[in-house]
This record gives sequence, C-alpha cells and structure tokens, in this order.
Amino acid sequence: MMIYDNDSYLMPFKKAIDARHARIADAVGKIAGNSEGSLSDNINNHLYYGLHRQADGSWVFREWAPNAVRIYLIGDFNNWKRTGGYCLNPLGNGDWEIVIPDFFIHHGDLYKLYVEWPGGGGERLPAYVTRAVQDEETKAFCAQVWDPATAYSWKNPRPARIAEPLIYECHIGMSSEEEKVATFTEFRQNVLPRIAALGYDVIQIMALQEHPYYGSFGYQVSNFFALSSRFGTPEEFKEVMIAFATQDPDWGELGSWTSSTPIPWTMWRRGSECSTDARTCTSTRVRRGIILPGAPGVLTTASRPRSASFCQTASSGWRNTCWTVSASTE
Repeated sequence: MMIYDNDSYLMPFKKAIDARHARIADAVGKIAGNSEGSLSDNINNHLYYGLHRQADGSWVFREWAPNAVRIYLIGDFNNWKRTGGYCLNPLGNGDWEIVIPDFFIHHGDLYKLYVEWPGGGGERLPAYVTRAVQDEETKAFCAQVWDPATAYSWKNPRPARIAEPLIYECHIGMSSEEEKVATFTEFRQNVLPRIAALGYDVIQIMALQEHPYYGSFGYQVSNFFALSSRFGTPEEFKEVMIAFATQDPDWGELGSWTSSTPIPWTMWRRGSECSTDARTCTSTRVRRGIILPGAPGVLTTASRPRSASFCQTASSGWRNTCWTVSASTE
C-alpha cells in the first residue's frame, strides 16, 4: 500500500511519489546487493572500520581511503609523529589497516590520521570514529580512544513494539534554563522526571551525533558514529537511558529502535533493549536515518559500497543533507 492510497489529496502527486519510491528501492537494492544479502548486512561498516580492540588485547585500525598513497596513525601514543611503526598497510580495494600491541594505546588517548594523497597531505579524523573531543583553546577536534576498564552489560530483554507511542522531543544542550550547554547528567536529573510524569513512553533526542558548530543545532554532522562529547561521556548517556527506563519497573531498558536525520534526532522507547555496544543502541525497524553502533551484521570487505552506505544524499535539494538507512536486526 502506498501513502496516497489513504490520502486522496496526494493522488495528484502519485507519479512523483512512485518515482521517488522506485529510486529509493533501487538504491537500497544496490547497497544490499539485491538478492545477495540484506540491508543490515551491508551498512554496518563501523563494525569493520575504525579502531577496535581484538580478542588478544591488541588494537586494529582500518580506514577506507581509495585515493590515499600513504596513511599514518598519529596521536598521544607516538608524540603526533609520522613514523613507520604507525603507517597503515594497504589491503587493496581502498582498505588500509594497522595492528598495534595493546600497551601502546590507552583509554583517553587522542589521535588522528595523517593522509598523503597525490600532490599533498593533511590531518583527518577517521570516518568511523566513535568519539571525538574538542580542544578548549584551539577548538580543533581529535578522535579519542574510549575503552573504559569496566564495560557495561545490558540486562533486559527486548520488549514488544509499542503500537501508539507518545513521543517527547528534546535537545540535551538546550534543556537547561541556565545560559550554557546542558549535559547528559543534568538532563537526567532535571528533565527526565518531568517527561516521565507526563506519561511519555518515547523520547526523541535531537543532535546527538558529533557536530563541530553547536549553533547548527546538529545539522552539520561531522562524525556519524560518535555521540557529541559536549554533552558528556557515553556512560553518562547510558545513565540517561537507564533512568528513563527505571522510572517504572515495567519499562525495562531503552533503545530498541533509533532513528537519526541530519539534525540528527534519535528516539528511544521505554522498555527497549540496548545493544552490547556501550556507545549507542541498535535499530529494529527499517527507518529513515543512520544505524548507530551496535547492530549485528555480517560484514564483507570485497564488494561493500562504502560511500553509498555511509551517506545517501537526500533529494531535498540541500546538498549537505545526508542519511543512511537503518535496517532490521531481528
């Protein structure tokens, strides 16, 4: 059933709606490999790229940079120098990788990439960084290693879907009456009790993904897989979810589905289950938005359309508007 089947006012636009639907279906098919796989199998590139701790304790970092001629990992751990020991190895197909022993990288370390390309080079943040922090003096952003000594383990099972959710839209930074950027902790202590008391069962949070210019209200996303560090830490964000959930013993934990537009906004439902990834939660429905870290998926490196799955340009005519598509993990 199409949207115009239940709305006669849309019938004059049937041709345009059908054309848009066909283009979207075609893009989804290309990303998913048509009949060869599901959408979720092909968009969770963050599970392969970026910095990850391996089973033996070592670190592996991967980046997709098909036009690079050389890439260095620079940071606190090597005094921000380009050295051979931190030079990534080309794997082919645009992929680069480096494996580093565990004792060289620590929780809280700052780092970037130095990418060399034909005719030049420069410092860059990794495309799949999961945490970025801003220097108070220079205002420049760096990636940050986030590996707390104690990992959080989610406890509650995934609940049933809410047929008619009551949604409360909010923005963490703007939730304070003071002239400042509010934090996750302040939002949890001062705002969540009011939301719960009003009976809302879903919170829609604006501007969670990292964005350099706060005045953009989150539209200018720079790091699609990183929570905005100006609001606090990933652990403090989890406390927000747990606090909203535990206002009522029947709610359970949060996060069974998330959605994010370029603003971006993210939605959590009372009683939903978060992923084992401590940074964010997973999606359980196909929705417009970006799938945040944590959703399970089978990854292959041979034919994955990186640029298409990372950022699908919207047809709204605003060139900076991008999204990827989240998919079912059930």
